[in-house]
Amino acid sequence: MKNNSLKDLWESGINEDIRFYSESELNNMVIKCSRKSMQKLHPRWILRTIIILIITFLAWKLVSENEGITLIIFRIILISVLAGSLILMEWSTRKMITYSYDIPVKDWIKNRIGEIERSIRLQKKYDVLIHIIALALSTCTYFFYIYILKITFDLIAFIVALFVILSCVLALRVTVKRHYKKALRSLQQLYNQIEE
Repeated sequence: MKNNSLKDLWESGINEDIRFYSESELNNMVIKCSRKSMQKLHPRWILRTIIILIITFLAWKLVSENEGITLIIFRIILISVLAGSLILMEWSTRKMITYSYDIPVKDWIKNRIGEIERSIRLQKKYDVLIHIIALALSTCTYFFYIYILKITFDLIAFIVALFVILSCVLALRVTVKRHYKKALRSLQQLYNQIEE
């Protein structure tokens, strides 16, 4: 009974109301879907907000306090490194999601899949080294800051700071890997649908 009623509805002219999309509309839909999956690769607003807050705090301390020249130079270096990393993060995001209209959508998605696969390979190859270097740099920054401010070394504070940094690094590592794999699967599914 239900099959017959659906067939009668279909034959009665409902298929005339179906709107077919043009090729450019389909391309825009595919590009939008691709961009959505690729934007998840890069850190979200939380990391950006944290970096901006740290830069603002360091700049405020730089302007408001009359410290020695060593501390001023140290804070300027920290602000420069953080601002540079924020700019590179934004540039990388824009570069990844920008579509060039002179190449077909299928080729663009294939190139993005290749970029993500290359990034995953590089992560596997250099992941531990990058995290060890980041940990060493943050530890050196901590000790240098203590030396400049002439604060006595506190082992418990150092262990807590080290634990917090390690936790953040490991959580970021797991999250980034998961996002890259998810985006790769999403783009591969989209590419396979285009091929069909």
